[in-house]
This record gives sequence, C-alpha cells and structure tokens, in this order.
Amino acid sequence: MSVEEVRNQIIQKAWEDEQFKARLLEDPRSTIEEMFGYSLPWDIEITVVEETNKHYYIVIPPNPADTTEEASVMVTPWN
Repeated sequence: MSVEEVRNQIIQKAWEDEQFKARLLEDPRSTIEEMFGYSLPWDIEITVVEETNKHYYIVIPPNPADTTEEASVMVTPWN
C-alpha cells in the first residue's frame, strides 16, 4: 500500500470519526499504529494539522531527485 493510499484512509477515518480525529491530532504516531496496525520506524516523525476554510497548509514532499537512504525511507515509512 502506498503512502498516499494510507494518507487517504487516515483522512477518511478522521472525517467520519470525531474521536479518532481528536486522538490523531493529539498523538498521531500512537493513533495510526493502533488503529491501522502499522509499525512506524522510531525515526519517522508525524505531524497532523487540520486545515480550515481560512487556514491552509502546503506540504513540500521530498525531492524525488534525492536518492539518499533517508529519502527512500520517507517515501515508504509503513512496515
């Protein structure tokens, strides 16, 4: 499963379940591991923020031209 597919599952669940969303915003790592059964590497940091109609976020992903080992882990952090 790709990172994008996992991200979409997490977003969908947050839209449908207010308790999940609250937990996700408070403690994303534990919530994702518990609810989806993923084991995230200890060195992967996850930040969850909620956009509003008046506050948007732009996420700049890793540059695909970067071929370092760190970049390859970031592309597929789900074990």
